[in-house]
Amino acid sequence: MKKILLIHHGKGIGGAPRSMLEIAKKLKNDTYNVHILFLHKSDVVDLFKEFNVDVVKLPLKYFNHSSRWYKITELHIVLLQLISWIATVLFVAPYWYRKLKPDVVYLNSSVLTDWSFSAKLHDIKNIVHVRESISKGYFGFRNKLIKNLLNYSANTIIFLSKHNLNQLNTNSFKSIIVHNYVTSITNYDLICKDKVYDFIYVGGLQQIKGIELITKFIAFNTHYKICLLGYYSKEFIHKNKNKNIDIIGPVSNPLDYISKSKILLFPATTPHFPRPVIEALSCGTIPIVSNLPGIDEIIEDKVNGLMFEKDDLNSLLNTIEVLEKSNQEMLVQNGLQICKSKFSDKNEYLIINAIEDELFETVS
Repeated sequence: MKKILLIHHGKGIGGAPRSMLEIAKKLKNDTYNVHILFLHKSDVVDLFKEFNVDVVKLPLKYFNHSSRWYKITELHIVLLQLISWIATVLFVAPYWYRKLKPDVVYLNSSVLTDWSFSAKLHDIKNIVHVRESISKGYFGFRNKLIKNLLNYSANTIIFLSKHNLNQLNTNSFKSIIVHNYVTSITNYDLICKDKVYDFIYVGGLQQIKGIELITKFIAFNTHYKICLLGYYSKEFIHKNKNKNIDIIGPVSNPLDYISKSKILLFPATTPHFPRPVIEALSCGTIPIVSNLPGIDEIIEDKVNGLMFEKDDLNSLLNTIEVLEKSNQEMLVQNGLQICKSKFSDKNEYLIINAIEDELFETVS
């Protein structure tokens, strides 16, 4: 039985590990030996109880190129990333590859270039899934370095969006676009007619998800019933104690809450291709989102959702007013149709096919 090793870098329960979980289940059902390797021990590991799982448990700093630019005073972080990258290539990754002996490696983030590079050195086929927003940075050094690393070492590079592909601009013969998706969009069972919440936000305290604008919105609109998913500090929870604010925290299936909400707020501050927005479309919840690249590949303003100027509370409030006067049933139906045509689990099989293509090439 051929072994497929899936590697995940993050700690929290979010869209990336939940997508990887669905992929792992499908591959396991196809009688492959699926093994999961996590860089960190966290509650996300519990989602994968049915699989063989290992955790590296080392203080590794992955080589980050996300949308948050580093300040001059944070250059030591980049230095630690480089040291960690070299240590992973020379020692950590070879240890796990020798121990687990995978036929193909699937890397659940483009920040895992060290694992891709080491796989190349050990003649192991690898697929890199670019799930995070990508920054050009101040001078483009990190962007170009990661691009060159992926072009050299990855056999297939999967992008969530056209914007991410254009930002990194890797070799076209290695690169494919597979949009994020929601599984089993075959009927309207997920649509909740009795909405419990006026708004839902799923980003936790992450700045790139728009928590600062959400905080302003909560302070300005205390009469709305708002659900908050994600990771929040005790200070935030104490400060926002309110009978209309329901701070749930992290959950394994946010659809249960999104489907009970009238509106999903996704006030991202950087280009994104957010899974929660697709999940909202799938269950009759109307997304209100920042007008940013990536997101505009999911939402067409006033067709299947509404867009507002990022970081602008007045623009958000005006957009909510526009929604209240809009044909909301039309927005919901358009969202469902677009979701079924562009963001269904057909996309999941494109990822699985990419993994199997590399596996069969290895076998042959």
